[in-house]
Amino acid sequence: MLNILIEEAAVNAVTSKKSNVKYRYGASEKMKRLLLILFFISLLLTIFFITSDKTNYLYAITLHLGLVFISLFFLFRKDIKTTSSDLGIPFDIMKLAKYIVIGLAVIFIVSIIISQLMMHFGLWDQSKVRERIVDMPWYMLVLAVTIVPISEELFFRGLLVNKIGIIPAGILFSIAHFTYGSWAEISVTLFIGLWFGYLYKKSKSILPTMAIHFIYNLLSISIIILATRAGLL
Repeated sequence: MLNILIEEAAVNAVTSKKSNVKYRYGASEKMKRLLLILFFISLLLTIFFITSDKTNYLYAITLHLGLVFISLFFLFRKDIKTTSSDLGIPFDIMKLAKYIVIGLAVIFIVSIIISQLMMHFGLWDQSKVRERIVDMPWYMLVLAVTIVPISEELFFRGLLVNKIGIIPAGILFSIAHFTYGSWAEISVTLFIGLWFGYLYKKSKSILPTMAIHFIYNLLSISIIILATRAGLL
């Protein structure tokens, strides 16, 4: 009698485990299908906004949302908890602060060095970036400090760095900023792309580069706008 009960318990445990695995697999597939659908909707909207009115920047919103969806489509594994763990979330707050300070300090130091070199050779054209930012509508500036750090870090670091490596991902990140028409912007973003790739692999988390990206964009845009209004640029 005892043996029968033990056998039944073992069978029930195996059946329950298989059911849980099947349920989690089904939930994972549903999530991936949803993300893929959302990506194609974002893609279609991006194409629509670009072809209907090139003077607005609404396409940038759907474009970056599309980057989030397609990145999560490839990164999603089993469930939200597993996917978050793969991306290094959560992350120790003290380590995060350390990465932010060091990350920003290196970016600003190297940016100064790059700017001085480009000025020396007559290649510094950062004014093109300033003109673009000043002419942007307010919602684009909000986008730059909210969705952009998330979308670009998920795509270029979370996805591409793991797929193709730090250097190719950094180069593609730089090329993605070619729309500013500024060699200064391309040069600086090339370094930032490589630096962020290194920090992502070093920290094993997407949070440090997201946080640095957010602060860097916020500071850069704020300085440009305030300096322009004050007549300093």
